[in-house]
Amino acid sequence: MIDEIHVEVARVFFTLPESAGYAVGGGVAALAHDIVHRATDDLDRFEEIRRFYVDWRATLLR
Repeated sequence: MIDEIHVEVARVFFTLPESAGYAVGGGVAALAHDIVHRATDDLDRFEEIRRFYVDWRATLLR
């Protein structure tokens, strides 16, 4: 079960124009997609999708 604080932080963050290009990761994302069933007490960080793709693409092309 996802705590209400996680839902509220994500809701507020994703209403900001600056949130474009970001995604939720980690345990809360896995809980939201019903992949895992465990408690979590941290706030997961957000990664910029474009930067993540560029970094990994550069690594793979070496």
